[in-house]
Amino acid sequence: LHLPFVTEDDYEAAFERVDCQSPPDWFALDWERADLVSVLCSPVAAFNLMAWSAARCARVSVKNFRTDDTDRKKDYETFMKLVSDTPKHSSPLEHQAVAMDHWSKSYPGSNLSQPWFQFRKMVPDETAWEFQPSGEEVAGWNVPDDVFGGTPGVDW
Repeated sequence: LHLPFVTEDDYEAAFERVDCQSPPDWFALDWERADLVSVLCSPVAAFNLMAWSAARCARVSVKNFRTDDTDRKKDYETFMKLVSDTPKHSSPLEHQAVAMDHWSKSYPGSNLSQPWFQFRKMVPDETAWEFQPSGEEVAGWNVPDDVFGGTPGVDW
């Protein structure tokens, strides 16, 4: 597993199920299909380690989390926002990866090459092919009128 910003304390917490959340169905199915449960660790531990890492990657420019105030529960909440919003904010999930040659042959391609398989590719609808925000959504972004030109929600 490649898990940026995950500490030894996080590994201990994951394996002891401290601050752990149950993985969504989509994760458990992919993890079992990959037949890694007995090789690496339980799906619960693996999911939480990847979720914490993804949340920390998402906020790396906002907060230095290499302090004593790391909050795994807040990391999980951040992760769930990333994968629940529409469109999803999937780029922080590109950094967590599993090195397993048979995964990369049976899953959609990514910007990583074999044998790496990205955590992002487990999330349903992780790629937004088209996004058409409503005018109301765009108005909430507080973008000055002259930045994009045209009518919000119509031209962009």
